[in-house]
This record gives sequence, C-alpha cells and structure tokens, in this order.
Amino acid sequence: MNKYSIIPSLYKNKVSDDDNSQISIEFESTRKELIEFDRDVNVDLKKLYEQEKSKSFKIRPVFNINFTYINSYSGITSSKYKNELIYPLLNSIYIQDEKVKKGFLQAYEFDFYRTPTLTAFGYESVSAYTYNWRYYLTYPYSEDSKQRLNIKMKNIFYDWTVEDGIPFIGYDVIINGFNISRITCGVEHNVKEGESVLINGVVYDVYSFGDNSFESEKYIINILNINNQIKSSIPSTLKRVVIGGNSGETTSRYYIRKHKVIDGGDKLVVTKSGFQRGVFDGNSNIEFSGFTKESNYAYNFTLQNEINIEGVVDNHNRPISELYLTIIFKGQSGFFASRNDNMKKGWEFNILKNNIQWWESRNSESNSDIRSISYFDNEKNEFFYYDPPNVFDGDFCEYNEYEQLERVVSDFYYKIKHSPIFNINNNEKGYYYKPHNKLQLKVFSDYVETVDKNLADNVPNYAFYSKVDGQFRWRDIYSVGFFDENNNGINYPFINNSFYPFVNNVFKLFPEGYDYYEQKILKSTNIDGNSLIVKPVIDDCE
Repeated sequence: MNKYSIIPSLYKNKVSDDDNSQISIEFESTRKELIEFDRDVNVDLKKLYEQEKSKSFKIRPVFNINFTYINSYSGITSSKYKNELIYPLLNSIYIQDEKVKKGFLQAYEFDFYRTPTLTAFGYESVSAYTYNWRYYLTYPYSEDSKQRLNIKMKNIFYDWTVEDGIPFIGYDVIINGFNISRITCGVEHNVKEGESVLINGVVYDVYSFGDNSFESEKYIINILNINNQIKSSIPSTLKRVVIGGNSGETTSRYYIRKHKVIDGGDKLVVTKSGFQRGVFDGNSNIEFSGFTKESNYAYNFTLQNEINIEGVVDNHNRPISELYLTIIFKGQSGFFASRNDNMKKGWEFNILKNNIQWWESRNSESNSDIRSISYFDNEKNEFFYYDPPNVFDGDFCEYNEYEQLERVVSDFYYKIKHSPIFNINNNEKGYYYKPHNKLQLKVFSDYVETVDKNLADNVPNYAFYSKVDGQFRWRDIYSVGFFDENNNGINYPFINNSFYPFVNNVFKLFPEGYDYYEQKILKSTNIDGNSLIVKPVIDDCE
C-alpha cells in the first residue's frame, strides 16, 4: 500500500479546508498476464525422435546396383550404323566390307548408361539412362492364380495352372516294408515335419522326407500310398497343409504376384557410383581399336522427392513391407525387339539348357505385358524396341493364411533375344534377367498373434479369423529400428521427417547356356527330378 498527499488548492471558498489530507490507493488485480510458451521445458529427445518416426510415412529409397553381364552372341549386320554398333571378332576377318560387319554388340548396347553414338533415334544426353533400360519403383499389389506354367521333370514337360500348387511326379518305392509313393517336386515344396499335403482332393500325412541324398528333403516327400491313389510316373500337383485336421483353413494357396508402379516411382534419378566398379570386373572394359565389349559399373537409383506410403497396402491388404526397383529392358537401338514381338517371360525353374518348350511357347509370349513398338529414322528405316507398361508379373508365391506367411517359390525372369537385323547362329538363344530387385522396408514378427473374437480390440484389418479356433491371427509389423530377441528387424536412417532405406544388389544379365548359372539353377531347384546336388566332403579337417 502506498500513501499519496493531496495538496489543497490556493483558491478557497467558505467550506474549503486548509489542512492537508491523505488517501490510500491499493495496486491489486484479479487478472494475470499469460505467458505464451514456457521458457524452461525438459525435452526427451529420444522419445520425441521415436514419436516423429512412428508418425512419418515419407520415404526416399536408395538402390545401389552393380550391373554385370556377359556379351556372348556374335552376329552379322548390314545396318548403316554397323560401324558404331559392332565390336569386331578378333579371330575372324574384322576388316569388313562396306555392306556387312561381323562381331559383337558394343558394351553400351547393354549398359544402363548409353554413351553418345550415331543412332537411328537421335541421341540426347539428358535421356542417356533411358535408351537401353527403364526403371520403376514397384510393389506387389495383387495376385494372378490363373496363369499357365510349364516345367520339365524327369524329361517330361508338364503344364499346370499356378493355383493348383506345386508340380511333382510320384514313383512307387518300398520303405521299411511299406508301399510308398515318392513325390519328387520340381521346386521346393516347403512342407515341414508334422504337416500334410493335399493331392487330388485327398489329404495325405507325410511318412518321411528325402531319399538320403544331400538336401533331397527339400524336394522329395514320401507318402503311404493307400489304395494306389497317387499314380506312378504321372505328373500332378500338391498343396501344403499345415494342420491335416483343419485342411480347409490351413491349406496354402499359390499365385503369381503382380507388381504396380507406386506414385512417383517412375521418376527415378540414375547416377554412376563415382569411381565404383563392380566386383565382377575380370573381363570388363575389353577394348579393341576404340570398341568396348563389356563393362561393369555400379549405379545409384533414388527418387527426385520423397513419397508418402501411408495407406498403401500389398496383395494381402497389409501395409507394404517391400519395395522393388523394377528394371525393364527397352533396347531402343532396335537390335533386340522385332515386329509383333513380346518380351519372353518365365520363372527360375524354366531356365534350363535348350528349354525351348516354355520360352518359345505362346504362353511365354502372349501373356507378356511388354510389347514391341517401332519408330523410323530419317531414311524411313523401321526399328523396334520394347515399351514397358506400369504393371508387371512377379514371382511364383505361396501364402498360408493360418501362418500369415508368404514365401517365394520361384523368382520371375524375362528373356530377350536379338532381332533378325542382327543375325546370330541360333536366334532362339538370348539373355535372362530378374527384373525385380527387393528393398525391405519393414519386417513382420516371427510369431503369430492370436486373440479370441470376444476380446478382439485394435485387431489389424489384415488379420485372419479362424472359425475352427475362434480366434483372429496376425503378425505384428516391427517399427524401424526395433529388433526382437532373434535379431529379427530392420533399421535405416531417419532425418528431416523422412526415412532413407537403402540396399545393395547385383543385377545380372546372363546368356542362355551359361554353364555356371545353369548348374546353380539346377542344383538349387532339382528341376529334372534328379539328385544333382553333391554332398560336400566332410573329413577330420572340418
């Protein structure tokens, strides 16, 4: 409280008082000024960082691709561009006449980056990465269970519809005095101990696996053949059943996975990885008189801007956990595609020596979405190249709703061949490549969550409801940076409210009949039904 004096006025009247007087004035208020922000707040940076990560769906993926190939097929061409396109054969007359030239295509006809040369389409440096190949960011969004496939087993070619399951041939054998049907599958069956198989509508328990040869248990199932219902030496198909007594819910289904370009995924930026050369650089960059036959560079692929994957789901209605860099051959110079030519497609089990049954069939060509289109040079000469779509076939897969697991049965491949303009000794020969290069975004838990229907709360919409168990079943999706006790998880940088997942891959373009790869395929798939895998030697030095 403060006291203030009031001084009398000099002008008086008859009632004025000459005495000084004082009054008390109190400075009090019932309102308080609000402070907009606290000046001292304790921030848990780790907690804030995790909160930002959990709310962010922006990503900018990075793929580092090491491209390796073998330039195998020589030929003859009379194209006016022959001097720029052909690497001369050293063991033949490489001083050609004016009409034809013999040799190999140069390295830049295969590489991701096409160097400036004389071409029929008019070269522009800004498009250097788009002439030979096209690149897309894709994800599996749907399934096709009606495609027709073909496989060779025991020198028998067998056609089946993918939804029918795993192809096999059965043979009658006797094991421990029992009549057994030995089921030899053309691909890994994925059946485990204690599970069953469904053949021609009948569920069979598994007696044993394999025939005592190395890793034969992955391809061979031994079944008690009661009443000889499984016919010997006749190809058929089977489906995996997790619980024999609940075959309706626990039977796997089989399909071809379909890939779709994600929004903005066709706007990829491609750059060479500095001075990085591939690890398979033994025969690369072979030069002769200014010509280059092969090269082996590494490339980086990323997006111009971040993309938002919130709400994007895969072919099982789950939040996407995988992205793919899909690389499609284009061949704009015209030395591969031809009129009415579709790019050949198949699966890993189709890659065999002289396996023309599938690759030259109408199934391989007519179902392919990649067709050829043409253009003309200044002199009205017509050239053809492949025009990729925005939807692509993918791997042959198995999915089990009860287990909530998907596995790849066989990888998907394309095959390209030389066009008639470049005559080779056998024009059916060509090059194979696997177009889809995976980047793991997130992982699912290695155990199945279950909850009774009466207690279900916050069950994800992709959960499977088992009528037999009366439970919802699903696998949780681990957050980026989380690892369980089995080290199951994934981690990559998070900055500026965006994730930066990355992966290193090798992209192979290999020729038909390439011994090393052919043997690798045969040994890994047992495709001919023979025990081709040799058991490793184990001695006292192990």
